[in-house]
Amino acid sequence: MGVSGNWWWRGLRRILSVLAGLGTLALLGAAPASAAAVPYAVQVAGTSATAYWHPMLTLDGQTVTGFSMQAVPQQCTTTTPSQISNDESFDITLPAATPISGGQFTFQDQAPSSYGQHINGQDYVGSVTVTGVVTTTLGGQTSITGSVALAGASDPVNSGCSGSWTFTAIPKVTQPPWGVPTKRNFVGYSASAHQGLSVDYRSGVISDLVIEDNFTCAGQEDGAEIHAGDYGFADIHTSAGGSFRMRTLVLDEYGYIVGIDLTGRVNGQRASGRILISEPGTDYFQLGQAGKRCTGDAPWRATYPSAIGRAPEAFFQWVAIRVPVGAAYRYYFAVMGLRCTNGATEVALTVAGRTRVVACGQSTAWASGPLTPGVSHEVSARALAASHARVKARGLSIREELLMPSADSTWLPLSGPLGTPPS
Repeated sequence: MGVSGNWWWRGLRRILSVLAGLGTLALLGAAPASAAAVPYAVQVAGTSATAYWHPMLTLDGQTVTGFSMQAVPQQCTTTTPSQISNDESFDITLPAATPISGGQFTFQDQAPSSYGQHINGQDYVGSVTVTGVVTTTLGGQTSITGSVALAGASDPVNSGCSGSWTFTAIPKVTQPPWGVPTKRNFVGYSASAHQGLSVDYRSGVISDLVIEDNFTCAGQEDGAEIHAGDYGFADIHTSAGGSFRMRTLVLDEYGYIVGIDLTGRVNGQRASGRILISEPGTDYFQLGQAGKRCTGDAPWRATYPSAIGRAPEAFFQWVAIRVPVGAAYRYYFAVMGLRCTNGATEVALTVAGRTRVVACGQSTAWASGPLTPGVSHEVSARALAASHARVKARGLSIREELLMPSADSTWLPLSGPLGTPPS
């Protein structure tokens, strides 16, 4: 069975080379199953700073179990936008649990006026359509982007009312006590605004990253303490040159969503980089000044008091591949872009309890036998320095869970030969 017709799944935009093959895969599709409903922080954008109130969303595995917001129309045929009062809102609620299919969901309903749905024999409602796209990273953070459309709405004062909004949502996290930990092997501060950073680093793996960052939103001071593990970055793997990046959505100290783009480079006993803060394509309406955005741009530096080891290292990217077998598919993990340093000659890859040794001369190789789609599998990777079938040195062994994307995820045609997959 050759490679012709095979399909592979790759992460969204972020493709990193990492120590010992531990890659960053972004799952494009529905959220993984969970044991209980997860509340989300929701940020809404529209044409008015007062266009919505109290947004709420919850997910329970593959199902949307809650959505609500009060929406103030942006225009009505019977009045001008400047005359629309905040009291003239419509209550949008999820009518029933809605399944997520192919990473998307949608529902339609009638939203009653906040004045009341039935007044003097007259119904005051508007037609509502809500859509969303769910994206989940391998690290565990699920984000949702979507839209809300209100049409044909009327209340005792106005008629022909409508509006449209977009929203972004991420799971709520418990806000930790303020203050960057100091018992880490890298501790540093930004050049301004009392910003701090601490992290543990060993052999190309960054862990326990905590960032204390200050920035401005709508001209006012804001801040966030970010524990990277809460957002799917328990481990961040550097490139062969020591560079790394964490780009994701996080919550500020008030529980609102901002984007962070942290870049850095570890060089011997020093590390440095930059922290950029932005908005996820929305105006920061919570501060009441539409059009004034959240921004932050600050350098950071940190020192590392102890020497860095020089164990064997290997850098590559995990990918998931499905292979047609008759009318069905088989699902595998593979590695691409394999590159070795510090004397490494091969890499031991263990997936679901089975180990395969891949020579450093192979840039692409199968990493597993057939696996069940939509299920997490324990994997580990270790770079080895071997000579005449004898291992002389071993690199750091990294273990984590890799989620094999589900059958209905987005799969792309595979280019480049891999040969016959393992049985």
